[in-house]
Amino acid sequence: MPLIVQKFGGTSVENELIDVLGDDDQPKNTLARLLLSRACCPNPWDRFSSASEMRTAIASVFAKHQRRQEEIELEKLSEVDNEEPTSPVRVELELSQQINPFVTELRQAFRNSALGNTNNRGMDSQFSRSTYVRTELDDVLLPRIVAGTWKCVALSGNPGDGKTAFLEEVRRELLNKGAKELESNPAGWKIRLGQHLFVSVYDASESHEGMSSNELLKKAISPLIGRTKPEAAFTVLMAINDGRLQDLISSHRLTFRWLCDSLKKQMTSGYKDDDVLLVDLKHRAPISATLDGNSLFLGLLDAFVAPTNWVACDTCVAFKTCSLRANANALRLPRPREQLVQLLAGVYFLAERRPTIRDLRSALAWIITGDHDCKSVHDAISSVDTIDARYYNLAFDKRAGEDLVVDAFKELDPGNVPSPRLERRLARPNSESMFAQTAVHHPTSTIGSMERMRDHKRRYYFELDSIAPNDLPSPNSLLPSRWLSRFRQLVSGNVGLENAKQQILAGLQRLDRVPSHAAGDDLALRLDTSDDSLLVIRHWPSSEFALHLPKSQDAFLNYLPDHLVLRHVNGWPEMQIGLLMFELLMRAVEGTTPDSVEHQSLLMEFQRFRAQLLTSPTRQVILVTPGGDRNVIRSTNGMITRLQEVPTNDV
Repeated sequence: MPLIVQKFGGTSVENELIDVLGDDDQPKNTLARLLLSRACCPNPWDRFSSASEMRTAIASVFAKHQRRQEEIELEKLSEVDNEEPTSPVRVELELSQQINPFVTELRQAFRNSALGNTNNRGMDSQFSRSTYVRTELDDVLLPRIVAGTWKCVALSGNPGDGKTAFLEEVRRELLNKGAKELESNPAGWKIRLGQHLFVSVYDASESHEGMSSNELLKKAISPLIGRTKPEAAFTVLMAINDGRLQDLISSHRLTFRWLCDSLKKQMTSGYKDDDVLLVDLKHRAPISATLDGNSLFLGLLDAFVAPTNWVACDTCVAFKTCSLRANANALRLPRPREQLVQLLAGVYFLAERRPTIRDLRSALAWIITGDHDCKSVHDAISSVDTIDARYYNLAFDKRAGEDLVVDAFKELDPGNVPSPRLERRLARPNSESMFAQTAVHHPTSTIGSMERMRDHKRRYYFELDSIAPNDLPSPNSLLPSRWLSRFRQLVSGNVGLENAKQQILAGLQRLDRVPSHAAGDDLALRLDTSDDSLLVIRHWPSSEFALHLPKSQDAFLNYLPDHLVLRHVNGWPEMQIGLLMFELLMRAVEGTTPDSVEHQSLLMEFQRFRAQLLTSPTRQVILVTPGGDRNVIRSTNGMITRLQEVPTNDV
């Protein structure tokens, strides 16, 4: 032991140990070199990412040694027979150009892939089945379906929301419980479990084998005919879009009155029925209500970047330079993951249409691969510039084509937000020290300086190693939506709403060009007068308003509100406050006067709320003169009184 301590007391412990171990092909030496070069590597990205990956690598050492022993025996036999010996195979892990089949499959989850998008639809491929992510539907709804709780389960939503995939999971669960499959085709299946019959319709809008969509649907729900609840042990499960559901209710009510009436009530009023269930997947949130919670989006990300999918890269010559592998590794780390979720939160709160599972799978496949294959990586291994294949650039890359999530990400690109102080800091030679280690060399780009700075700001957003230095902005401040983090905290229920209510009331007041001193912490709005020099103000105590979070009507979906509700205590009027309106109000509090065309629809919504408030009766108004005098005019028992207060300059 003293000799070892003396021998390896310097800084090059790893290299000297490997030198001592030598190059012989004994498995113990090969294993030692493997563990020293990977498990003890100072760069965390080059280490084993999990015990499972390490176990696989160790097993491969002994497997190769066994194959080598067999080849040696064959060589001996060939020498006896005066034949040429077979070429020896080295036991150590030799690097060579590897083709990872998972990359090929992952690319086909991207809707615009050059390979096609086979893995972006349904559960038709092994890749789709192996990367299926369980949600509340699987954990809460599926067991109750299998138990025969409902006569009808209607799954509504947009194409790509996962309706068909879930019905496939129901089928699998029924068969696992010993059910007998009576029928199965591209239109659906029919399965009996005990005495209970289950029937599915994959798409209520599609025809099949000469039968129209109407005929298929009527056949599937035929046991539910009539005005009252049927007694048959029967459940129909159907994937149906909103238009088709409306058509069913309006066109077939005479035949299926009990079923149609229940579905109509659930569509219009949130009514819940013990025997009929309508689940609208458009209300499912891809991100969690808790900032550190699991979600559909993170589940998909985990399925794509799981270390077992990238084991083939361990013996590849591009191990340290491949951006695809580096992207997968980076997106296992907490910081880049959370920042990607933050971007998706912006899409969720701002987009006209919420991303579906198909949209999420497509975007993630692009962000990880850029639709590059392993061959293109090998072809470019000598290239000086590989920075454009990094995930923090691909997330905003126009080369993705038409893709809902990536298109929305481009509107939130932190690389486009001016930040002179940060830009000066990123231009320094040692700016690399601010970022987490990524295991892939970031060469000096040959692109122009403006594009290079955009790349640096994107990386700053995703990979800042710790909290921002005191003199630099926080990464989230690089998003065009400055109040996204605050809004996300509010709708997630992670912070109290009272302080936000006061800020919103102040913002409403400033939008109406009422001085901040006019009502203190309460709400004051202008009354229209013919004298522009006289400011007449209507006043409401802040206690007359409450800020609410809308409640989910569906216990089977991950729900995250996309707006707040400001409501008068009388129940009317109320105002929905989404992220754009919240941003407008917070900027108004800061003193910004919104007058651009892009704000007009929001200002119209404010004027509607304002007009509704002003129609209610009042017994008090406030008059502010051009000189700043504040007069309170009150009506009490038929008498009008005036109270003059101390003048103020804040008008």
